[in-house]
Amino acid sequence: MAEDMAVILKKGIELVAATLPSEADVGSAEYNAQLKTAIHEVKDRKKLAKRIIKDRKSTRLNSSH
Repeated sequence: MAEDMAVILKKGIELVAATLPSEADVGSAEYNAQLKTAIHEVKDRKKLAKRIIKDRKSTRLNSSH
């Protein structure tokens, strides 16, 4: 069982490592542009989530009156 788990974990680690950027790519203009895009997308999603929660709270308050 321990050997099976070791094989599964190794495959998982290799899969994740294959999708990581190389050290040469980190800091390149293309990498930085992708990172900025990802950061903006996260911020936009947070704003949208806050707006949805706020709208739901106000809808509940208005419907209870």
